[in-house]
Amino acid sequence: MGICGLLALASAVTYWQVRSPASTALVAPGGSFVMCLPSPGAARGMTTSIEEVHNRSDQPVRIVKVELLRATGLRVLGISALNYPARRAFGGFGSWNGFPPRGLPPAWRAAWTRSVPADGAVIPPQAGDEYTGFIIGFAAVRGSGGPLRVTYEDGEGRRGSVLVHTTLLTSPDCHRPFPGSKGASDFR
Repeated sequence: MGICGLLALASAVTYWQVRSPASTALVAPGGSFVMCLPSPGAARGMTTSIEEVHNRSDQPVRIVKVELLRATGLRVLGISALNYPARRAFGGFGSWNGFPPRGLPPAWRAAWTRSVPADGAVIPPQAGDEYTGFIIGFAAVRGSGGPLRVTYEDGEGRRGSVLVHTTLLTSPDCHRPFPGSKGASDFR
């Protein structure tokens, strides 16, 4: 193939990549809200769950990258994914001291052992109220971050991205325990 043929092939591939629709396999069913958590301190950290996504396609989805956007004054220690089966008594991971979390009751300890690093995680097709939650470990005295951007690749190789509209806020002024804040009323 000559140079003209290679240029035509490169142009066709570029055209297909630009024109190929982005994947819409994942949705973030939660609303926008602020989670106000007491300051865990810079050394020991804290682990908390941040909303979820739902795979509405009929094929598995592979997470490429999960990132906490606009993180200011806090350091992300790790982000894990946890698939929640439908109609299970264990509904959410909650907030715990340390990263990895310490002092977990048996049901939460079992959930933590099922979690996997978010980047590279595979989310199977999900029906009804099945979903995948994200657990974030962070260290801060006073900081904020959010939303969480989840970039993924669907079963057909198309990339997509979804925002989980939760803002994480940590401060000595936050006093309410998990499930966190629905707004400024959590400040005393």
